[in-house]
Amino acid sequence: MKTIYLVISVIAISLIIIVGIFYIALKTKTKDVTNELPFTTFINKNLVLERDVLLLKINDSGFFDRISEIIEIGSWKDVQWKDTEGWNKLLIKKGTTLTIKNVTLKASGVSGIPFTQISGVLHTQATDIEFYHTWGEYNTALFDEDGLTIAENFFKFSKPIWECQFDENKIYFLPIF
Repeated sequence: MKTIYLVISVIAISLIIIVGIFYIALKTKTKDVTNELPFTTFINKNLVLERDVLLLKINDSGFFDRISEIIEIGSWKDVQWKDTEGWNKLLIKKGTTLTIKNVTLKASGVSGIPFTQISGVLHTQATDIEFYHTWGEYNTALFDEDGLTIAENFFKFSKPIWECQFDENKIYFLPIF
């Protein structure tokens, strides 16, 4: 009888360990990068939208209580959400002010590819709306014309949605997990 309890205990402990390993491996990793360049130049400043964007929210009675995602018009995300029911899109016009509160580096446990997520507040005439916006692209390597590696594991950022002077050719090395 003791042998059966021992076998059952070993199997149960093994299953718990395996589930724990999968949980840790597949968990989304996050890191605050608010104090890293290029974000330090935008944090807690009044910024102005340079172009129209869409605010995407789930369609329910708490529309203004939820954090919305800003997507750029014409982006692949915009195309992806065009015919989706159950979601509301609100056009936010060029000239609307916004404030960026923090920036988080995230990586899905499934893909492991890091991305940056900006969080802030849109200041519309009707109300202030909390938002998040994914900005930046992670690159594993940059090569010169001879095929030699110039840089590894860096981020490049396209022109932001707000008005500012920004060098899109510059690369940034953010602290990875």
